[in-house]
Amino acid sequence: MNFKNVVEILAGFITYGIPVLSFLWQITSDFTDKKQIKSIVSNYNYQNNSNFDFKDINIQNGYIQVNNPQNINIELKNELDKFEEEILEDKKFLSDNLYIISFLIISFIFIFNLIINDWSNFKNISSVWETNIIKDNLVLSFDSTLKQVLLMVLIYIILVVIKYLLDKQSLIKTLGFILAFVLYLFTFLEIKNGFIQIFKYPIILSDFSMFISLLVALIVLSFLFFSLKTLIERLCSLILVYKSKIKTTLINTISSISVVIAPIFILVIKFIFK
Repeated sequence: MNFKNVVEILAGFITYGIPVLSFLWQITSDFTDKKQIKSIVSNYNYQNNSNFDFKDINIQNGYIQVNNPQNINIELKNELDKFEEEILEDKKFLSDNLYIISFLIISFIFIFNLIINDWSNFKNISSVWETNIIKDNLVLSFDSTLKQVLLMVLIYIILVVIKYLLDKQSLIKTLGFILAFVLYLFTFLEIKNGFIQIFKYPIILSDFSMFISLLVALIVLSFLFFSLKTLIERLCSLILVYKSKIKTTLINTISSISVVIAPIFILVIKFIFK
């Protein structure tokens, strides 16, 4: 197994393995949390000769919600609040570290792509700034990494949709991410033969062309990483919560909608330079 095969395996794992494993962990975690809540309620009922109905409790976006809060005892509520803090802490820890790990591995993949793209040409380079080989390979590496991240975002969107269906989230939210999937899929197919490579100018402007290419690549990847972070949070059932319900809904809706900024930006740039 050569170095290129190792990079391809690593790229495949970050693209498919990590999202699927995190999804399975979430499903298992949600099931375990529900069993734990049922246990808390059962123990309370047994110790206090109470008959509080477990069905009146559900978990939504990491928060424990009680359908009939006027019927719940303060002691039981305190126990549920304490467990809720543990759930949220676990989800935030997973979400943050999953994003950091994904970011680091994708960065390594970009470097590996840069190294393995026409590696034989690197051996004869006397000066990086006197040849176009490095420039060409930078563009190719950015294109490879861009497609890799796009594909990973696509997979995360699919998993978020499945998670929303399982959690019985609102139809509008689910349809929103389905539309996002269609947009990302269309974008991925549009740039499968290269995106950064479309910024080609005459040789006299090659340095300017390189600057534009790298600038666009960095902007697109920044948007994609932002989308990736939002999708990981949604997969982990995390939202921003404020005292105002209107503000909570508005901020989280804007955050979810912003996921489509990256593909729209790519399509607009591609149309302009087509």
